[in-house]
Amino acid sequence: FLLSLFLVRVIFQATQNKRWAQISLVAVCILIAFLGNCLSLRPRTISNVALGIIFYGAGVLLRDIQYSKWVGRASVCIWIVSYIFMSLFGWHLVDFSFNTTVIGNHIVWLVNCVFACVAVNFIFWKIPPISRILSWLGGNSMTFLCVHALIYESLYTYCFSHLELSAYLQLGIYWGSIIVICTAMTFVFKNKYLSWMIGEKKHANSYYLYI
Repeated sequence: FLLSLFLVRVIFQATQNKRWAQISLVAVCILIAFLGNCLSLRPRTISNVALGIIFYGAGVLLRDIQYSKWVGRASVCIWIVSYIFMSLFGWHLVDFSFNTTVIGNHIVWLVNCVFACVAVNFIFWKIPPISRILSWLGGNSMTFLCVHALIYESLYTYCFSHLELSAYLQLGIYWGSIIVICTAMTFVFKNKYLSWMIGEKKHANSYYLYI
């Protein structure tokens, strides 16, 4: 994950904050991610980095306009329509790490994810308790991104594969473990001697994005 994130940041920085270059880069990466999904391109890092640039680029490009009424409302409407559509005709899920389609359609999943992120931000940014939680999650996202896969793999290897548990119970255990363990690890990685493990460098107040 850290290698992919490093490559995402390095490649995106090459655009030198030029909007046309950023848009072009994201467009090219959408094509790479789609072809990688269809053709199972190797190494998988290529498709993984392409996906990372798409979401990273979308965040940069939409950062200043996602809270405007027309963008926010349009995203909410598209998200709701896509949610209803998927509820009726089937869900879309892609394994981000390997850029492989689990169920559904790759492009529909990608579009829905981007609009869902904007819609959630637009809906909750004016609700202080929730916006503070989202800001805290954003400020500590590196911990969650680096640790969650280890939690899942450990649970699957030592628990789920040996016990006959319902899918809902497995999901509850997984999310409960994520919340408890990752929250605890955010305090561990605040230590200046350990922050390098998640690709961070200790700076005062650098772990939080306050609203």
